[in-house]
Amino acid sequence: MKYQFKKNKGFTLIELLVVIAILGIISSIILFNYSGFNSGVSLDNLSQDIALNMRKAQFGAIGVKGINIGGTTVFPGYGVHFQIPSSPNPNLALGSAKSFVFFADTSGDKTYNQSTSTCNETNLLPGNECMDVITITTLDQISAICLNDDPSQCYGADKSPTLDIVFTRPDPDAHFYFCSSTTNCRRDISSVSIKVKSPKVDVIREIVVRTTGQISVDSISNTTPNCVPPQILSGNTCVNSAPIYD
Repeated sequence: MKYQFKKNKGFTLIELLVVIAILGIISSIILFNYSGFNSGVSLDNLSQDIALNMRKAQFGAIGVKGINIGGTTVFPGYGVHFQIPSSPNPNLALGSAKSFVFFADTSGDKTYNQSTSTCNETNLLPGNECMDVITITTLDQISAICLNDDPSQCYGADKSPTLDIVFTRPDPDAHFYFCSSTTNCRRDISSVSIKVKSPKVDVIREIVVRTTGQISVDSISNTTPNCVPPQILSGNTCVNSAPIYD
């Protein structure tokens, strides 16, 4: 009788280690891309949320939405307030890099007036105009406020900028009021952009509002360009420096 021995075919230890290493690399790539994808979606949601609150203010104003103040129905303008303080502010009703404010312009001066930390649409007064504080719960934040489509007029936390965007009836036009620690408060502004960013993706979203009432959301690169003299870096753009005369 002849016995036939079958060879058991399988993977060697080295082959198993190679397969495990390949699977680990693929998993890492997928997880990294998924994290970046999530961050991009989160940034999109934030920029759209800001734009929608601006639309809400615009529609509330031209739609003559009334509110009750002391038993009297009034029809104020509505707006959105932004502030990027140089240090954390415990008063959420003033806004921060992680929040912004929806308000009713009960004083009629096209400016956000808030003297308390109370934000309640049932307790609105000329000095207490906050209706809602929208808090950013993700890692995203408001990074800068820029004016007039001019990269040299971009202000981050080091300049402590504040911006009020107000809409009044009957027109859809936007009214701006801007202040910072390095400039006087001003209204002579043709457009503003609120930049929001995530620490995980190299893209910034900007919500652009023009005096005509047009509101749009754009994407820009977060990569810092290398400027060639005599150009200098201003904001995130290379611009020609002013000539120096002896």
